[in-house]
Amino acid sequence: MSENAIAGFNGILYVDVGGTQTKVADIREVSISISHDAFESTSHDDSGWRAFITGRRSFTMSAEQLYITGDAAQEVLIDRVLDGAKFDFELRPYDSSGERELSGGCYITSWELSSPNDDVMAVSVEMQGSLTLSDGTVT
Repeated sequence: MSENAIAGFNGILYVDVGGTQTKVADIREVSISISHDAFESTSHDDSGWRAFITGRRSFTMSAEQLYITGDAAQEVLIDRVLDGAKFDFELRPYDSSGERELSGGCYITSWELSSPNDDVMAVSVEMQGSLTLSDGTVT
């Protein structure tokens, strides 16, 4: 039912800041894309239909946020693009106890600061997941 839809502004991204998952300030948009390879396994026994099996899975994420100086979580994102280190995250589509939470590790593949003349400064970040994406619940 459409009455049960969740407003997009509820999506929150947390990153590891010194061992503590910390909310990234002023997120405007956050998204995750999960995919997996499909390997063709068609044989003569498949009655003229192609058959597939699943292969490796991967995920990417992107986020856009207002640029806020002094925000510890945003500083981690800048540090990780500069040092190339992997970091842990939690993505909460709805930041409420008992709701779904996706977590894992990723690398920043792109960090872009935008400073338009007639709008606020914003940062766009692209991330590549590494290894397992875990599905849990917000506590």
